[in-house]
Amino acid sequence: NAYGIVIDYTMFTNVVETDVAEATELLNWKLGLWVAMVGVLPVYLIARVPLRRKPWAKALVSRFIALSLALLTLSGIALSQYQSYASLLRNNREIRLILVPTNLFAAGHGYLKRQLASPKTLTAIGTDAVVNRQGAARKPRLLVLAVGETARSANFSLNGYSRETNPELEKRNVISFTNVSSCGTATAVSLPCMFLDVGKAQYKDGLAKSREGLLDVLQRAGISVMWTDNNSGCKGVCDRVPNHKAASHADSQLCTSEECKDGVLLTEMQDFIKRQEGDAVLVLHYKGSHGPAYYKRYPSQFKKFAPVCETNELDKCK
Repeated sequence: NAYGIVIDYTMFTNVVETDVAEATELLNWKLGLWVAMVGVLPVYLIARVPLRRKPWAKALVSRFIALSLALLTLSGIALSQYQSYASLLRNNREIRLILVPTNLFAAGHGYLKRQLASPKTLTAIGTDAVVNRQGAARKPRLLVLAVGETARSANFSLNGYSRETNPELEKRNVISFTNVSSCGTATAVSLPCMFLDVGKAQYKDGLAKSREGLLDVLQRAGISVMWTDNNSGCKGVCDRVPNHKAASHADSQLCTSEECKDGVLLTEMQDFIKRQEGDAVLVLHYKGSHGPAYYKRYPSQFKKFAPVCETNELDKCK
């Protein structure tokens, strides 16, 4: 209700695979009151109702009759309005994702089915990849991939947005690729798809756990690879390469007991570079504009656009 979401497989995966820091940002007094009114209070009232126990045979018959009457009633309504319902559902398939509790059961079933499925053989790709080492005296090469969160092309001044949202990048004469689309808006979908070779049309959830990606190929070719995370994990992308959480090397000026600001990744990058003797690839997975507590993502000196929405109740901000 508050964020306008629907419960599907991806959203269920987000809930199950989140961490404490990410989940606590969704908590507020309005949510607590809502849970108390529509959850705790009804359960309490139902628990107060005295139960009259019947012999199991009579109880079975009465439940069968009640269930049959309910099914007959629903069937009658559905049949009498079949054409209307069929057209509505055919043209608005998202309706099935807002029907409670069937949406939750369907999403949960899909998630468990994937988790309990027999492990698939890891598919190797790029097995012939090699590094061109011509010129043995050249300096080691370093590639840094900064993978961010909730960055919208439409709000980049690099791409024509009216506000100056990329002032530092504009100074560096960078190339902005605009003919690009994500596989999804959730980290669990978009992140693995970026590093796989299958493309958006062929991507399937969970594919990163059974198919090698870019980082696997680079590592096999002899390049040092490191994934440094300041977000909610790599979603299978870095499972087979060295990786760690940036918060485990906390900087007192950038980190609290809950999280670290993305500036901590710069310290991580400097430490990584000092240790390298050959070609290397460093992935910095930063938190970026991760909501709904957007105001926590940056230090005070970067509060350029005002007024700042300093709450996770976004409906209170304009």
